[in-house]
Amino acid sequence: MTTHMRADELTAYLFENANHRLRAQTGVWLAASPRFRIFVEAQRDKIRKKVRVSRDEERQRDLLVELGAAYWLLRDKRFTLAYEVFAAEKTRGPDFTVTYTTKFSFTVEVTRLRAACAFTRWADVIAAKLVQLPPARPNVVLIATSAGQCTGFDLAAMLTELRALAERKDDAFFAQRGWHDARDFLRGMQRLSALLWWDGWDAPTGGRWELWLNPQAKHPLPHEAHAGLSV
Repeated sequence: MTTHMRADELTAYLFENANHRLRAQTGVWLAASPRFRIFVEAQRDKIRKKVRVSRDEERQRDLLVELGAAYWLLRDKRFTLAYEVFAAEKTRGPDFTVTYTTKFSFTVEVTRLRAACAFTRWADVIAAKLVQLPPARPNVVLIATSAGQCTGFDLAAMLTELRALAERKDDAFFAQRGWHDARDFLRGMQRLSALLWWDGWDAPTGGRWELWLNPQAKHPLPHEAHAGLSV
């Protein structure tokens, strides 16, 4: 019979003597979710290494969002997670590979919007993350924002405007964000199956999630996965 570490033992192992917000919130999640605790235990050495190099507050927040994404995804018992599969293969790719029962899998790349909640900043993040998405499967990009950071923000309208810029062939806009031109960006967007906005990731209630499905995706996100990505 397999014996798993208790939540307090795992917290102590991950954070050693560190005493900061990252430890406190992760401890709450470990105590609340046996599935998350099992996932973290399996990845404990990798996560402890990340904790050690996350010395400033911004990097701690980035790691907290990454771990929080795993916690929330594992609330759906039909999801299982593999962590940084592409890094193990020495290639750049999304943070998580999510398997839905045994039917299909998709990737989730997690990031946090650090700057002001402006159209150009969202465009920067999306343009940067598209290059990490593998071409032959459904892919989700999860963008987290702090509570109150994006009050009144309309995700669908932002994405409609971004596509309109590309269709108007504003090549300079997309060249500034690492793409050859607008047409090149539109091809990259075909790799994005869905964008998941975690609004208020640091709110006491856990915030809310909004899922946007890309109608131009080459590999649409299967319908069965939608419920597990909407809170």
